[in-house]
Amino acid sequence: MEYLARPGQKLIEHIKNVAEFSARVFDDIQISDKQKLKELSKLIAYFHDFGKYTTYFQEKLNGKLKTSKLSNHSYISAITLATYLFDKNEHGYYVLPAFLSVFAHHSDLPDTGNEIPRIKTKETITEKDISQILVELSEPHSQRLKTLFQQYEDILKNFENIHKEYSLLGIEIEREYFTKERAIKTIQLLRKMLIKFEDEKEETKEDISLATQLLYSILIDSDKKDASGISPRDRKHIPDDIVDTYIQKLRTETNQMTEIREILKEETTKTIKEEKLSRLYNKIITITAPTGAGKTLTALNAAIKLRNKVQKEKGYTPRIIYSLPYISIIEQNLSVIESVVGEIPDYNIDKESYLTAHYYLSEAEEMKQEEFIDYDKYDKMQLFVESWESEIIVTTFWQLLLTMIGYKNRLMKKFYKLSGSIIILDEVQTLPPEQWLLIEKFLDLMSRKLSTIFILMTATQPMLLKEKSLELNKSFEVMFNKLDRTEIINLIDSKKTFEEIWEEIKDQEKNKSILLVCNSVSDSIEKYRTISRSEEETYYLSTNITPKDRFERIEEIKVKLRKNIPII
Repeated sequence: MEYLARPGQKLIEHIKNVAEFSARVFDDIQISDKQKLKELSKLIAYFHDFGKYTTYFQEKLNGKLKTSKLSNHSYISAITLATYLFDKNEHGYYVLPAFLSVFAHHSDLPDTGNEIPRIKTKETITEKDISQILVELSEPHSQRLKTLFQQYEDILKNFENIHKEYSLLGIEIEREYFTKERAIKTIQLLRKMLIKFEDEKEETKEDISLATQLLYSILIDSDKKDASGISPRDRKHIPDDIVDTYIQKLRTETNQMTEIREILKEETTKTIKEEKLSRLYNKIITITAPTGAGKTLTALNAAIKLRNKVQKEKGYTPRIIYSLPYISIIEQNLSVIESVVGEIPDYNIDKESYLTAHYYLSEAEEMKQEEFIDYDKYDKMQLFVESWESEIIVTTFWQLLLTMIGYKNRLMKKFYKLSGSIIILDEVQTLPPEQWLLIEKFLDLMSRKLSTIFILMTATQPMLLKEKSLELNKSFEVMFNKLDRTEIINLIDSKKTFEEIWEEIKDQEKNKSILLVCNSVSDSIEKYRTISRSEEETYYLSTNITPKDRFERIEEIKVKLRKNIPII
């Protein structure tokens, strides 16, 4: 009998492909126990679709059977993997993340305790004991076991064929794995391991938690890519001096601001060059500089130079993940970064390999039911973007933080890409203070355990991991003193109308550009209508206008400012 993963693809081919994908990604992953996790990741891939060997799944695939719990494959695959790992007795607590990764590979990561029920039995389990267990167990556990027992009966009918296919993978499965008694024992061992794990020291909990996110991420990404026919791409080189070359082409007149930008770039470059790489790991790098000092180009330059230093000394190439709080800022920064990377000769031939922007105005819900994935909706470019395959990824805090801390299937595909990456958090002061402790915990954890290098940027650094931070700009205090150019005038208690205040501002700021920031869309529209009646060079920018219109207006504003035309 020929077993299929989906129409047109043999199941054994799919399993092999996912295992190869999974092993390959470890080239860029930096974690202790790397070899052990790599081997475990391959085993997870080998077993993740084991349940598709049932007649129920194969008949559903060819249309002979309607949708049924018996054709579901995640639970039987997870239990079979756990049984195999317990039989080998060499993976310790890693059995838990392996089980969870397979169990949840078509859904979100669940609460482990909810998915492994407590089962009390005698040492020897009889049919009567099993019947009693099924009565006592709550749903969905009772139904899962009933379904599993029927699926195991089906597996045993075709055991020789399935055993032959797994022998090709170098995996020896035993008939004894597929008995009711063995399934009960596996669940009991999982539960016992989970209870013991809860009393472990904090470092062990951190290691297993990260392993769960990592292994789950690798499996779901590899699975979706093979199902969509995506092949791994070769990595790209980004020249060390690409930002320097770009700035040299831009340079026009020299003023106080251009001098500060040059000092900032040189200062950060010098620190990266002189610091030992070991000092840059397990640290949170900061770049503190005034608004307008060119932090985007400075951070990109620092990240590229640091990336090439890591590649030369450590032998792997970090991706650069540039995250920002607002879509409007992302569009501006993306334009700058694209101009820089666009200098690379083959950029226009293979743009996506160099630079990807990943942000949504709204995030679609990942399907939660155990059903066939509709891979038509995952076109290749969408999967490529969501998986963060490019050398530089520009994204939102939302995407980044919910990948670091989250559990959603669609978001977690790219979690493993965070390992060994250089992650820039721009305008970090916009993060809500009530979330700092949680974010701080994960920044510290990932820098220690996954060799992720974080660069925090702002004009006003919040109190995030101050004792573990390393400032690249040693002259930031001097810069701020030179640019003491802000005065706050408090008009909160003023009884003047907006029109009266606006006339005063215009009189005081004659022949100067003015920026008006409003705290709601409705207020901004009202103010714009009021001002634009009498002022020609008035521009409205907000996320409630289309990205295309927003981009065109920003470009027009840039042109006017370069010509010293005052705008509002």
